[in-house]
Amino acid sequence: MPAPIIYITRGQVPDEFERLRRDWYIARHSTDVVGFGFLSARGFRAETEPQNVNIYELPSAELLTEPGYIAMRKADTFSPSVMGSFTYFSAAIYAQDHVWNAAGKLLDKAPSFTGMAVSLLEFDIDPAAGTAPAWFEQAVVRRWAGRKDVLSFRLWEQRFEHPL
Repeated sequence: MPAPIIYITRGQVPDEFERLRRDWYIARHSTDVVGFGFLSARGFRAETEPQNVNIYELPSAELLTEPGYIAMRKADTFSPSVMGSFTYFSAAIYAQDHVWNAAGKLLDKAPSFTGMAVSLLEFDIDPAAGTAPAWFEQAVVRRWAGRKDVLSFRLWEQRFEHPL
């Protein structure tokens, strides 16, 4: 089975809605999407705007266009009230090309996404540096492998647009 795709949403909600948004995400949204077929749902609060970052693992992007998923979204009456208050919103889907464990060993299967914090790097590779996986393994994985606070390394590539 290929590694799950990664679906990331980012948004900024006014401070007065943040507690309601967090409670909704934990009690309703994350359980709904996992119950529908998402492999995991993790919410994070960033230090910079947009502060709300959600990372989902899905078996495929087609899940986002299934009638049952669309009906579930429409049935959630809280989501539209909060989403209307967002001042910024984006959604992107990534293929998980390579996954290394904490020791820097390349894995055949991607474990479920875990951890209390996440760091995302966005970069373009100079063609002279070689392929993205080779550069990433040299510049990032080898440098940080073996640290007790690192759980895994993942190289994602945005290859396709959101189906909706």
